[in-house]
Formats: sequence, structure tokens, C-alpha cells
Amino acid sequence: MSYVRSKMINGYGPYYYLVKSERVGGKSRQIHIAYLGKNAKQHSGTATKESLGIGGSSSPNEVPKHSEAAEAHDGKDKSELYSRNEIQVGKPSTSTRKMEKGTEGKVKTEVRQPSLSSEKFQKLKNTERTHATVEADVDFKTGAKPKKKAKVWKVYGEKNTEFVAGNLTYDEAVEKAKDYVESG
Repeated sequence: MSYVRSKMINGYGPYYYLVKSERVGGKSRQIHIAYLGKNAKQHSGTATKESLGIGGSSSPNEVPKHSEAAEAHDGKDKSELYSRNEIQVGKPSTSTRKMEKGTEGKVKTEVRQPSLSSEKFQKLKNTERTHATVEADVDFKTGAKPKKKAKVWKVYGEKNTEFVAGNLTYDEAVEKAKDYVESG
């Protein structure tokens, strides 16, 4: 379910955001969809499609779902809003934990779609698959990081639960992660 949320920041605001709730396991998480602005008249009371500027209203109490917002803006594919070269690839980060018989750890790299203005974000057809994670395990006995040319790298989707690909070199894994982000 999508809804409008207001927020005060350091005594300034309110700032209005379009958010949705998603249940992960036993917990409910709030996911930020778009920044809507500061105009209180535009968002006061109940939010409608007209008040959000995303098409006609079918009911004054109905808060539009983000997919409806995208359809109202003639939703565009990601390739129409940014190029593959603009997909952001982070620096590899290593987290380790020393244990009695070795070292446990992972090397991870985040691959994300570029930052989009709220107008561009609302024009997306699909807001899923905005990032992927490239990772490999640290050698347990020696604690050495995996080599980038070794075929030990894996790609995971949005919430690190969706396995995308495995047994790849680092460069192949980054390209697979870009494919995943671009395909959303």
C-alpha cells in the first residue's frame, strides 16, 4: 500500500514523501518511493491522484499505488531515463570476523541505479531492481580476499535474498549485476 507521509527535519518542513509499506519476515518496513515537495495545500487531508499530480481521482480517500503513478506518467523503461554507463558501481568493502580456527568474512560491492529526481523516478515503469550486490567469501584458513580473476563471485538481487548468478569473475559479476539493475 502506498501513502503520503510528512516529515519535519530540524524544525523545517513539513516535507511530503510518497512511501509504501512492505512486510519482510515478521517486520513491516517503510520504503521511500518519491519526494513530493513542501506544498501543504497540495497534500493536506487525504491524498488523491489529482493532489499528487498523477492523473484523475477515482475516490477522494484513495491513495495511488506507485505502479498507478508510473502508468499515469506514461511509464518509461530505465534505458530511457539513464544509460548503462551511469549505473553506479561502489568500491569493494570487506567485513571479517576472526574465529578460533580461521577468519570468516565477505567482500561486497554494491551496484545501484543512478540517483534520479523525483520526477524521473515517478516516470519509471518498474521501481524494483534498483540495486544488486556482488560478493565473495574470504578464504577461511588464510583470511585472504578473493582474487578478482577467480570464479568465486556471486550476484544477489534487491534484498540479498534473490540469487542472480554465481561462479563468475569479479568483472563478469559486475556486468551481471548491471544487467539485473537495468532489466528492472
